[in-house]
Amino acid sequence: MFNYIKDLLNFKNLVLIFPVALISVKIIGNLILFFILLVGIKNYFINNYQPFKIPATKMISIISIAYFSIMLLSIIFNAGFNEEIKHIARKLHFLLLPIISLAFLGFKIDVKAIIMSIKIGLISIGLIIFFQGFFSHEGFIDLIWDEGRLSGMINSNVSGDIMVLMFFMSIVRFFDENKKELLLTFISSSFGLFGILSSGSRGSWLTFTILAIILFFLKFKKILFVYHNKKSLLYGVGLFLISSLIVFAPKIHITFQHTLSNVLIWADNEEIYSSSGIRLEMWQDSLEAFKDAPWYGYGYRLANSKVSEYSQNHSEVISSFTHLHNEYITALLSAGFPGLFLLILILFVPMSIFFKSRHYEENYYVSIMGIVLTMGYAISGITHIAFGEEHLNAFYVFYILLLLNLIVNNKNNKELR
Repeated sequence: MFNYIKDLLNFKNLVLIFPVALISVKIIGNLILFFILLVGIKNYFINNYQPFKIPATKMISIISIAYFSIMLLSIIFNAGFNEEIKHIARKLHFLLLPIISLAFLGFKIDVKAIIMSIKIGLISIGLIIFFQGFFSHEGFIDLIWDEGRLSGMINSNVSGDIMVLMFFMSIVRFFDENKKELLLTFISSSFGLFGILSSGSRGSWLTFTILAIILFFLKFKKILFVYHNKKSLLYGVGLFLISSLIVFAPKIHITFQHTLSNVLIWADNEEIYSSSGIRLEMWQDSLEAFKDAPWYGYGYRLANSKVSEYSQNHSEVISSFTHLHNEYITALLSAGFPGLFLLILILFVPMSIFFKSRHYEENYYVSIMGIVLTMGYAISGITHIAFGEEHLNAFYVFYILLLLNLIVNNKNNKELR
C-alpha cells in the first residue's frame, strides 16, 4: 500500500493526474499542486535551488510576487490589518509560484503525454456532466433545449473556461497524430465540446470562438501547405463541429436572444435587473469610481462595495458580488494602475515568450499550448474572473510553469546534442 501511494505521488504522475483531478473533483487538483509545492520546498532547502535565478521562470516569479504584493497592499492601504486581509488567500497561488517553479526545474516529459492527460481530463468532466444531466431528467432536457447549466462540482463559468483551454491545448498536434491518437482526440473533443456548451457560460463560448480563430491563423500556413493531403481530416473536424452546434442550436439561440434582450432593456431602462444588465451597470459605475482612486484603488475584494456607492439602481446587488465580472476592471478598481499593469504583465510576458519560441521546432507544440493558455485567460478575463478562484489560479500557475520550463529544457537538450 505504501509503495502504491509512493508511486502515485511520483512527480511525473502528479503532472499527468493534475488536469483530470482539477476539473473533475473539488480540492484534489489543488491538493496535487500542494504536493508539487512540497517538491519545490525540498529543492529549495536540500538542493539549494533559487527561484529568482532560474532563466525559465525568473521573470514570471518576479511578476507574480509583485502582483500578490500589490493586491495585499491594496487591502492594507484601504482597510488596515483587520479581517479583510483574509481575502488575500485567494491570491496565494501567486505568492507560492516561485517555490512551485523549483519543482519543474529540469523536468522532462513528452508533450504527447501532457496532451493525453488533458484529453482524459476532458473525457472525465464530459462524463460527469452527462450523468449529472442524465440522472436529473429536467436538467438533461434543459441541457440541450434550454438554458440549463451543468458543470459538475465546479462553478459553470469556471468550468467552462477551463474546458475551453483544455479543448484547444489537447488538439495542438491534431494534424500530426496517428490513427489511435486521432480516435482519442475525437472522443475527448466531443466530450469537451459537450461540456463547454452544456455549461451555458456565454463568456466561455466567446473565448472558444476567439481562440478557434487565433489557433487557425497560428497554424494557417501548415493547414494549407503542409497538411493539404489530409483534407479529409479537416472535413471531419468541420462536420463534427457543425453537428455539435446543430444539436445545441436551440440552447445557443435562446441564450443569445436572452442576452441581446437584456442588453436592449438595460439600454432603455437601467432600473430593470438582468444578468447582462448588471454587468453593464457595474462596468459603467466602475469608470466613475475609478476617477477617485486611479493609483491605489479600493482594495482587493473591497472594490465592489465602493463601486456600489456610485450605482443609482442596483447598489445592493453590486455590493454582494466579490468581483466586477471583468478581470481588468477588477484589478484596476482593486489596486489602481499598478494592479492593472501587473495583471497585464503576468499574462503577456509569458505570452511573448511563447510567441517567439514557436519558431523553434522542438518547442512548437509547447509554445502553441502556452499561447492558448495565456490568450485564453486574457480573453475570458473580459467577461469573467480570471485570477482569484482557486481552480483558475491552480490551472494557470501549473501550466505556465510546466510549459516555460519545457521550452528551456528542450532548448538545452538540443544544444547538448
